[in-house]
Amino acid sequence: MTEELDLSQVENQGIAQQKLHHLALKKWEQYSDGSFYWSVKKEALFDEQKGLIPLFCKSELSSMSLFKPIALEKNVSDLVIQAPSSQEKMTIKGTMDVILKNKDDAVLIMDYKTGKNLPSGSDLTHHRSLQLPFYSLILEALYPDNPSLGGVYFQIRNTYYFGKTFAYITPLGKDALDLGRKRPIIADTPFIQDFKDHIFKLKNHIESGHFSANSKATLPHMEQNRS
Repeated sequence: MTEELDLSQVENQGIAQQKLHHLALKKWEQYSDGSFYWSVKKEALFDEQKGLIPLFCKSELSSMSLFKPIALEKNVSDLVIQAPSSQEKMTIKGTMDVILKNKDDAVLIMDYKTGKNLPSGSDLTHHRSLQLPFYSLILEALYPDNPSLGGVYFQIRNTYYFGKTFAYITPLGKDALDLGRKRPIIADTPFIQDFKDHIFKLKNHIESGHFSANSKATLPHMEQNRS
């Protein structure tokens, strides 16, 4: 299909978009029951002017020359990491949406988001959002010989909440990527060490019973929301 086309040519990108649109529509028809609900969803996804699928295809095809996907829905289990200041170890697992690679064999994580709000740089540095920092550890273990550039959120909610946002970049990514005025956090060695310290503290708190399964006992201010 699209691999037979030279996607550096604009006209071929249009052909590829039509093919991808056709494949997506065929898959849709396997699930649709023809109800009003499905007709509304179909318009939101496939409308030529405001549909998410034409928008997604156009966005991806126009940037395919920069990064190529090398793994989709990459499952990782039994990955062991060690605490930075002790011999303590932890086993982690997860599924990464997309791993990308550029012409210099540098790798990049991309995580799809369908919500309105994305985690901020402050959420990462203050450990309120752990997902992409965890993925960065997995990426390093999976591709030890490939330099890592960073992590990207690809927000796909509607035509307003749509686009790619760098969640973090590595020191190498700071020099290799053209970010303009964007200033994502830099996941340097101190950031990674601090993150590892934090997750091992969480692990120890959980194992010691510091976090109770009964929210009312330890988080009374959350009782109304969690009971």
